[in-house]
Amino acid sequence: MRNNNEALATLANDTVTRAKARVTAVLWDGKTVWIKKPVPPKATSWHKLQQLCAALIPLPILRPTVSHGGTAGLETEARRIARFRDAGIPVPEIHGLSDRWIILGDMGQTIESLLKKDAALTPERLRARIENAALTLAELHTKGIAHGRGKLNDLVRLPDGRTGFIDFEEDIENAKIPLPALMARDVFLFTISVARFARIDAQICAYALAAYKSHHNDPAIFTELRKLLRLLAPFYALAKPFHAKLKGEPRQVFDAVSSLRAAI
Repeated sequence: MRNNNEALATLANDTVTRAKARVTAVLWDGKTVWIKKPVPPKATSWHKLQQLCAALIPLPILRPTVSHGGTAGLETEARRIARFRDAGIPVPEIHGLSDRWIILGDMGQTIESLLKKDAALTPERLRARIENAALTLAELHTKGIAHGRGKLNDLVRLPDGRTGFIDFEEDIENAKIPLPALMARDVFLFTISVARFARIDAQICAYALAAYKSHHNDPAIFTELRKLLRLLAPFYALAKPFHAKLKGEPRQVFDAVSSLRAAI
């Protein structure tokens, strides 16, 4: 993976030296490639919440998988991409890897972006896109692989109609999370991302979960989800009387939890 094209490596070195952005799109040989710098350990509010919950509650699904960043983070991402490709899952092509950067091929727009930009999005078209995404996640899980997030902005629609994955920065290799719990987290976060579009189809989360289960109905995954739902039950009960007033991400989480409770 480190036998990089010399001219492309020079371009990558120049790009990461001058670019302020962490990820930069450049044209190479007539195609778009993405040059990513190594970064310090990534810790979003989600990861901080995971760390707190993991310290208080012995639930594997809550253990953090934040990237260690640096060269190790780039190498982890490259290994994970290679594993997906070996399993026949569409992923970005790795054009080069060094201590300073990783170069990835462009795969197109994410499912989330396509849905948000679709001004004529109907419930029927929404369901078709979500079913395809749910089946893609289920197919990944049937191969014994978890993504680490699996949200609609981690799924990309390819020009040939297939759906692939991007964003492999979560360090699930060293998180010591059992595979069913990792897959359960994929399903949970996927469902939350689908809930963004409940305004178009109120049953879209239920439809997505049914599509997933039709292709991969592993009891171990749903056992882990039930554990999480039991943990969230008091918060769900508190929010239920006010759910109509919830907006944004809190509303997405509520709708996702409602659908998961009904489905499993």
